[in-house]
Amino acid sequence: MIESLLPADAAIIFCPRNDIDIEEGTKTYAQKIPYLRSQNFDFVFISDARLYIFVDIANALRNPQTYLTDDGTCTILAMHSLQTYGTYFALSKSTCVERQRKIEEVKKRYGLWDLPPVKYDLFTVFDYESTEEITVIQNPMRHYQHVHERIDEESVLFIGQPLTTSGYFSSDVYIEYIHKIVAHYAGKKIKYLPHPRQCHDEMQKLIGIDSVDIVDTKLAAETLLTSLDTAPSIVCGFYSAALWNVAKFQRGVSTHAFKISTDHFRPEIINRRTRNSFITDVDAIDLYYNYFKKRIHVLENVN
Repeated sequence: MIESLLPADAAIIFCPRNDIDIEEGTKTYAQKIPYLRSQNFDFVFISDARLYIFVDIANALRNPQTYLTDDGTCTILAMHSLQTYGTYFALSKSTCVERQRKIEEVKKRYGLWDLPPVKYDLFTVFDYESTEEITVIQNPMRHYQHVHERIDEESVLFIGQPLTTSGYFSSDVYIEYIHKIVAHYAGKKIKYLPHPRQCHDEMQKLIGIDSVDIVDTKLAAETLLTSLDTAPSIVCGFYSAALWNVAKFQRGVSTHAFKISTDHFRPEIINRRTRNSFITDVDAIDLYYNYFKKRIHVLENVN
């Protein structure tokens, strides 16, 4: 899919990710760094301030025009970490002492240990402003910009998320949420756009819900909406970044975000910490919803 979006003359380097074999996993991208340095890039863009592969390469290249691009709602978490703690993520750290020793040993061998962090600027769809720590460039998302002139007032598009696959709660809890959302929009037809990582069993349960039609497409929510002759009156979901994009770049439709309750989370999730280790997953989700309130109607305690 990514290749189809690139220019025909784009040079592509594939580096298979291997988190099991630290030596082999590090070697696959470390050996590409001399070639990348030789290219003297005008800009370097990375899409995840938490993924060690991207960060190691960015720090090794040390390009003064390095930009962090959006990684869904995780951009909100990254900016919170930068603004609150002065950094994005404590890299190359492991709770396993032996694994930590191996990481340090291998990264020293490839010249990637304790590299000073390069300064990132931000290329984003979110409404951040430049500060002393970071320069913010707004992504205009011209291919998402659209004015919907024909609206079906009886139709709602729901953007699915793989919350059960991510371990937050059971599939039964997810389906219960969908039933409540269907009841909230009583009398309207719900079109459900699945996330690619939603499991098969969950999709089968969704198919069985009255008033819910599953949308069969490979298009992203934003692109799907621009392709429709008649748009739904409401686009809703939980905390998908697609909701933000629709609210910011498309006119004529309303956006609703349903806040999920921690009462339904699995016990082990309640205190699980995010990959940047500063806050819990639960606190991160609260961050997302609070930020969404800038442009999206957030609904709580939906019964």
